[in-house]
Amino acid sequence: MKDIPITFDNGESIPLSQLLELISGNSSEMFDKMTPDQFRIVFTSFCSTPRAGKIDNESLAKYFLAKGTKEQEKDEKRAIDDFTKAIIANPRFDVPWLFRARSYWSLKKYDAAINDIVEYLCLLPDDPQGFGYRVLYSISLESGDIDKFFQGLSVVMKRNPENVEPYLARSEIEIQDEKWDEALKSLTKAIELKLDADLYYKRAFVYENLGMLYAAISDCQMYLELSDSSIENRAEVENIIIEIQKELDPQEMMVEGKVLAEDQRKYRMAGEHALNAIESKDGPKSASEFLRIISDPSKHEKVINESQLAINLVPTLTLPYKNLFHLYAHKKDWEKAIDYISTVILIDHSDGSAYGDRGAAYYSLNKYDEAIQDLQFAIRLDPENILAYQNLGAAYWRKGNYKEVFAPINKVLEQNPYNTLAIICRANSYENLGDIKSAIADYQKYIDLGGGPEIQDLNVLKEHIKTLANS
Repeated sequence: MKDIPITFDNGESIPLSQLLELISGNSSEMFDKMTPDQFRIVFTSFCSTPRAGKIDNESLAKYFLAKGTKEQEKDEKRAIDDFTKAIIANPRFDVPWLFRARSYWSLKKYDAAINDIVEYLCLLPDDPQGFGYRVLYSISLESGDIDKFFQGLSVVMKRNPENVEPYLARSEIEIQDEKWDEALKSLTKAIELKLDADLYYKRAFVYENLGMLYAAISDCQMYLELSDSSIENRAEVENIIIEIQKELDPQEMMVEGKVLAEDQRKYRMAGEHALNAIESKDGPKSASEFLRIISDPSKHEKVINESQLAINLVPTLTLPYKNLFHLYAHKKDWEKAIDYISTVILIDHSDGSAYGDRGAAYYSLNKYDEAIQDLQFAIRLDPENILAYQNLGAAYWRKGNYKEVFAPINKVLEQNPYNTLAIICRANSYENLGDIKSAIADYQKYIDLGGGPEIQDLNVLKEHIKTLANS
């Protein structure tokens, strides 16, 4: 590990190696003296040592969160420094992201505020009472670029593709702006993800404004069927159905009503089967929970059978195909996985995560041309899909297109400077293009970070650096 000096505001300078020896479970006072950049270096270096267990990451993050909260009233910039330290200590702790977003917002640093609130929503996509989504909308509105709201939602959707809340948040703004076609798409996707009475009620309102009165009646009926018998507005909704029916031809309404009712029944049953495949009643599982399920071979038959039942009922429902893609990808049966995710793409050409998934599957089959094409399209649909950038850079690298590696890999490293795969990928590309100085710098950075799964023995890499330096 490179022994660099850490200089504090009072002029005191301590070598990194010596500083790491001083760190203990109660090091908050020492960390207080550091800038966020210094804290990142020291904390990251310490976490790569065998003594890392001496630090309670969660307690340290909560300490800086509390300190930053107090600072917010007096000095937003100092508060931002403390929230940044809390995030470094525990990046999965959602609250510091929210608080730092509010501080950036106060300072009118809108892009930074939006980036932070989006990260908060990615960590907490359910977002109680939709507070984070309202903050994202307000910041975007104040910044003068409402498109940033929709771009932020796209990031949350890609990071949490099975969560209903971002679609609901998007539909509310689309309804507010009377963009009925867009609102219909958003609410239909939300209903695909979660069988919820309120979603049907909202969509009924959209259908009515589009003049699709049969569909509006059907959704109102679904709302009543799914709701508790004691809901306050039952009589009001029943009257809405009666009023709409007066505008329709009774014979046509009877025929189309039966068709819609049957479609709704099938859609509901298909959704239940798709969710049952992943052991859920009220919505798709998180990625980690789903991984736990498909890691158990005894559950594979259930995933397959329930997903297939959903497909038989509603062939255009994407969730069961995604269930089967992830199952076969986990089993490394890439051809089957590609078949299922390709069906998702046929159903929904705008699903960027599906293109990213198929690109990753092609990469695993060493089909780099196909992977590159899909990953490029995934990025066009979602410019914030960092995993797609990483896989695209790796595909260029494997194909030997070293000059093409840098753009996507640099994007990855902008977001996460400690991504060891990206670092080693760029280092090797530099080496193959004859830029030995840059290659050595990246290889050394890889070693300073403690390495990664890409290279098992760092001593081999150290010897390779010596060879390069003497060449």
